[in-house]
Amino acid sequence: MYFPNYGFWSGFETEILTVHYIDQNLKPHYVGYTLAIDASNTGMRRNCISFQNISHLSYTGLGDKLLRKPLPELCELQTNIIRNGNIVWTGKGLTGTKNMWNSPNHIFEYLFRNKMLLQPGMIFYTLTGAAISTDKAGIRLQNNDICSSKIVDESHINKF
Repeated sequence: MYFPNYGFWSGFETEILTVHYIDQNLKPHYVGYTLAIDASNTGMRRNCISFQNISHLSYTGLGDKLLRKPLPELCELQTNIIRNGNIVWTGKGLTGTKNMWNSPNHIFEYLFRNKMLLQPGMIFYTLTGAAISTDKAGIRLQNNDICSSKIVDESHINKF
């Protein structure tokens, strides 16, 4: 994901994104998860909390693989900031169900309770909370920075 050049005081957050499919009876089915990189203007959020919902500056970058597994209890993620072809910052963080404020079941029950919002065939994405934040790390992003992320240690991922 490229850093947008209009995003002053912006940052990336790396987290897990879940995917659900809504069937013909409006019942959600968990499909799996992938990595996500979310870009937002944290300065805008700090200056006016009511701007939080419009502070996203870019699309959410998704991983190239959908892992058709249960959400991991713990897994380690790594994010790199690449500037002019060189890695200028590396951050690592733990994510997974053990690091979430609310259980996934509680979150999904809450999100899917209103059937009026669901449509057959809908694909539903849910971000589960930042494991790595360039803003919290004090990293000042620049125009055309590239952000890449990966799962470092898959030994923590739940197996079937």
